[in-house]
Amino acid sequence: MERKRHNKRLPLILNQNIKVGNSLIGLRPDDPRLADHADSLATIRRLRAELIDTSNREPRHSVILTELKTATELLYRRFHQDYARRFSDLERVRPFHWAIEFPEAFVNEQGKRLDNPGFHFIFGNPPYGAKLSQEERKYYRREFGIGTTNTAALFMMQSLNLLRTDVRGGGAEFMASLCLSLFFMLRPGASRAAACWMDLKSWLIAEGHGMKFCWSR
Repeated sequence: MERKRHNKRLPLILNQNIKVGNSLIGLRPDDPRLADHADSLATIRRLRAELIDTSNREPRHSVILTELKTATELLYRRFHQDYARRFSDLERVRPFHWAIEFPEAFVNEQGKRLDNPGFHFIFGNPPYGAKLSQEERKYYRREFGIGTTNTAALFMMQSLNLLRTDVRGGGAEFMASLCLSLFFMLRPGASRAAACWMDLKSWLIAEGHGMKFCWSR
């Protein structure tokens, strides 16, 4: 069988689409403060798009990486002080600002918020019962307000918050429902844990556009 060859480059994956940070701590993509930095967001979005179309063998590639790193770090520093007041060790916490890291999912070419921002799909393996500092627990209680600081529940809520509104009620909610079911089937003391997940259940039903749950005690 003749193998067809294509010259089209694959989407950039490693350089700019694999990120490191605390995806639960950081600016929400709908944070109104981001509107004051539309020009910076537009610049980051433009550089990311240009990088995809630029071969790493071209001199321009290194220039784009440097400009992108500088623009991203500068925008992060604009919000640094706010998080430094909340956490004593910000280097360990590593806040992650979704709209800065993936602007094409949340803002248009002018850096203005999209009409329907967010991702089409989110895949994850939320950690159950991760160890948290008191500072982290305080932050999660205030920012999420779902009656629990169990990291699995927080990741489920965060995932739904990051989805486009037109894909809610589809695959991501099904995966969230499956994760919840597995949690209660496999986790020791699940019946006791259920009580502190009720706020999350209510939120998911309200926001999930038709998602169904089966809860057993």
